[in-house]
Amino acid sequence: MMQRFVAPTVAKHQEQLALVEKDIDREPALARKFRVSGTPTFVVLDAQGRELGRVPPDNNPARFEQRLLSAARLSSS
Repeated sequence: MMQRFVAPTVAKHQEQLALVEKDIDREPALARKFRVSGTPTFVVLDAQGRELGRVPPDNNPARFEQRLLSAARLSSS
């Protein structure tokens, strides 16, 4: 269910956000760097790769979008 709205939510804010999916089994060093032990994990980074926040998995599209924008420090307008 959640996968159906993650990409459209990011696309809605494509001027400020980009979705990058990684396979933590194939990239364990990256998983360790960002302390990812399970999926899905949404880590919000700035343009320099610094972590801004994390968004917990959520099956509610509106709440997921609000949390994503909050973690990215963006307004919902």
